[in-house]
Amino acid sequence: MGEKAVLHRKDQVWYYTFPLLSETGLTEHAFSTRKGGISEGCFRFMNLSARSGDSPENVRRNLSIFCEALGWDPARIVASNQTHSTAVKEVTEKDRGRGVFLPGFTEDADALITNTPGLILMTFYADCVPVYLLDPVNRAIGLVHSGWRGTFGRIAQKTVEAMEERYHSDPADLLAVIAPSICENCYGVSEELYLKFDEAFPGASVAKQRNGRFYLHLQQAVKETLMESGLQEPHIADAGLCTCCNSDLLFSHRASKGKRGLLAAMFSIKENHA
Repeated sequence: MGEKAVLHRKDQVWYYTFPLLSETGLTEHAFSTRKGGISEGCFRFMNLSARSGDSPENVRRNLSIFCEALGWDPARIVASNQTHSTAVKEVTEKDRGRGVFLPGFTEDADALITNTPGLILMTFYADCVPVYLLDPVNRAIGLVHSGWRGTFGRIAQKTVEAMEERYHSDPADLLAVIAPSICENCYGVSEELYLKFDEAFPGASVAKQRNGRFYLHLQQAVKETLMESGLQEPHIADAGLCTCCNSDLLFSHRASKGKRGLLAAMFSIKENHA
């Protein structure tokens, strides 16, 4: 299938795009890295959320730098309110600017969906699994934050179901990208959590033991959930990039022992597509 993720540099800003989405010509999207912003200390440089403890002014400036590099208007962004829930929030034109220039959502929103061209969905990460969903037939998108709680609760499936209900999406048509997140070799967990996932995803090589330690393969769990939801395996691309293994380029909660900024996934339906 070729490359699953492409690293770009524009001025000082580095970011990823994903060919599975780019080749449709229907979307604008990006996944940020640490490079290109002005934050300092454990937030250096391109921290895109003040929720991690960085100054709001630095975050606003970083977002402006990032969007300028990609030719985007930050006023088009709608940002999530992530609480490690399985809540899916539909956003429309009235939500433009929420969480950036306007007050954010008060309700949980670990996944966002829309069919409004031009709105940029934005969700945040530092090891959890980002999932981009595209319905190329009905021109609708979803963006999912799937940590272990969301993965166990099958938030990706709930997002697919929400797109079916709201936009009449057929799961067989959907394209999905699993973006950079912590890999199975880095994500050690308790025996209790291991057993929960082993029961929830039997036979899927999601929960693993090595040398008396326990690990989770969250990306595989998300992929299994997507296929159970009706997506076709060739329509699912895993970027294959670990945030913890690449903590010089990507923020990782595990690698930094919790002292880090946040990466952002951004996703939009092109306004000018005929």
